[in-house]
Amino acid sequence: MGILKMSLSATVLILAIVIIRALALHRLPKITFLVLWAVALCRLLIPFSVPSIFSIYTFANMLKTRFSTIETTVTGMTPISIGTAANTINTSLTKTASINISPLMVVWFIGLSACALFFLVTHLRWCREYKTALPVDNEFVRDWHRSHPTRRKVKIRQSDRIATPLAYGLFRPVILLPKGTDWTNEKHLEYILIHELVHIRRFDTFIKLLLVAAVCVHWFNPLVWIMYVLANRDIELSCDETVIRTYGEKIKSAYALTLIGLEEKKSGLAPLVNNFSKYSTEERIEAIMKAKKMSLMGIILALALVIGTTTVFATSAASASEKNDPAKSTATLEQSPLPVPPRETADVALTPSVSVQSGATESDSDANHPSSAANDNVAALKPAPVDSGIPQNPAPVPSGQTETKSDYVYPVNKNGETYGTSAFGNPDLIAAVGTEGQDGYIRERDMPGANVNTPEEAAKYMEWRKTQPSTIMIPLYDREGNVIGKFGVSNGGLSSESTKGLSLAEAQELVENAG
Repeated sequence: MGILKMSLSATVLILAIVIIRALALHRLPKITFLVLWAVALCRLLIPFSVPSIFSIYTFANMLKTRFSTIETTVTGMTPISIGTAANTINTSLTKTASINISPLMVVWFIGLSACALFFLVTHLRWCREYKTALPVDNEFVRDWHRSHPTRRKVKIRQSDRIATPLAYGLFRPVILLPKGTDWTNEKHLEYILIHELVHIRRFDTFIKLLLVAAVCVHWFNPLVWIMYVLANRDIELSCDETVIRTYGEKIKSAYALTLIGLEEKKSGLAPLVNNFSKYSTEERIEAIMKAKKMSLMGIILALALVIGTTTVFATSAASASEKNDPAKSTATLEQSPLPVPPRETADVALTPSVSVQSGATESDSDANHPSSAANDNVAALKPAPVDSGIPQNPAPVPSGQTETKSDYVYPVNKNGETYGTSAFGNPDLIAAVGTEGQDGYIRERDMPGANVNTPEEAAKYMEWRKTQPSTIMIPLYDREGNVIGKFGVSNGGLSSESTKGLSLAEAQELVENAG
């Protein structure tokens, strides 16, 4: 999966998350949106996806197939021709891409390098500042460490280069406090430290690193930059929510005032650290004041929303075999041709074979009698017109090989039947012209004598033909197998009219000559 395709598919997911966030930011647990952003990150950074029949792309393909089928019916363009044309276009684009891919890749790589350099230089500049921080060792800090044990040792330091608290470091995390921190206001310090500790326990620094990587790779997509901003905000909102639930809703006002006080001292951009007051204060204060106890219904709704959004927007289109779509596009036949269903074989000597190129049946008597196709209004088979939706040319044959009928690939309708002329093979539905001049198809199994396999059946069949008129009517179908008219098959001189008044010996001689 290419970068552009990954970016476009993720754009749909990001738009869905932005809409959900705007509608339910203060109604759902904030962790919900972090999970959704994590799914978007996977879509942006992992070059493959899981196919699903519930994907929006599967639905889009179904609509595309439906409209393509309607357009094919109206305009008379064949789906297999469209697929062939698409392959020709793709071949041309591949050849063109081999020439033009280098400049595009150069532009993309320049953008990637510029973004990566910006974030890297900014982070390294801040790291240099952080190294000047001094460790804090007082009674409050020691008590706080004892009451909040962690697997990774968390250091608390002070620096005169920052104005607001922050946390940084993945394997050796540090909570960095401003030099002017008021150590007498223990409640105020408790809120700050627990907020930064939540960042550390959730590995938010790693999440921010992934967000930066996504922005660098997809720097050309404005929706990815929007995701970067909103995801960072939701990280802070989720930490605020955790602090409220840890200490109870009674601290909401005091915690909001702490946030406001720190916002007045907001520092500059530090992309890979968890800054206490970096993002939209108004949104955070509103979320803090509207924070409520998590209900079971809210958890179920959040879980359903995450699963539904991921299934619909984060998966790719299912293949035709997976979704079992009855309206699957025949254009994909060139990649995965379907086998022709087996049919009963007929006795050639007893069955009037159809010849597309001759324009009539194989019976020579029909061509010599004035009461044949022309006088009896028998519609003969013929090659389909160009605009009938029937393939005109066989599939290409590798160089040095002789072309055979088996080399031709026919389109397939929704019932799994192949259709087209019999010039290049033996399709299930053979192109024909009905008694009223309409283009359609006939089935070989409907031909008189198609099921004759034994001498006894042949004798009965010949007797039956003597009771039939000069033209035997069989169904005429459209390409989907629906009956649209009739097709006339000459009885070869054995009609009830032609045998009337003959003796048994004369009738037998006529049967032998015409059979």
